[in-house]
Amino acid sequence: MLLCTAALALGACGDDGTAPVEVIAALEGSWRATRFAWTRVDDPEAEPVDLIALGGEMLLDIEPDGQIRMTTREVGSSASESVLGQGRIVGASRLELDTGGGAPVTLDYTLAGNVLRLGGRLTLRPAGVGEPQDVDLEAVLIRAPDA
Repeated sequence: MLLCTAALALGACGDDGTAPVEVIAALEGSWRATRFAWTRVDDPEAEPVDLIALGGEMLLDIEPDGQIRMTTREVGSSASESVLGQGRIVGASRLELDTGGGAPVTLDYTLAGNVLRLGGRLTLRPAGVGEPQDVDLEAVLIRAPDA
């Protein structure tokens, strides 16, 4: 199974070291994935692998200052793994994510009410063994109601 959290780099700060609060704040909140699917770039005709449909879980928490925490639980596991980072909006509909562990990842996004869609190309790393795989990601997340 591919480990999703190792691949997503979560957002760089602005030029002055601060996150663009006024823009990232629109994405603020806790999000639960209803779809977190990928297709390998080297096998685009293959059926997408959907972590959620297989019984896994992905949660995304976005703070107004751009801090992001992504937590995943893989299929068949009771343990979860979290990645922290920073996020910023680049352009009209792109979200840059950076954990500081490599080059930032930029994903296309759309926000419609309480539905956030993410898509783009990134690298997933197999859990335990195997080579990293370039994949095309499609994720659909629903904003959790305020507690």
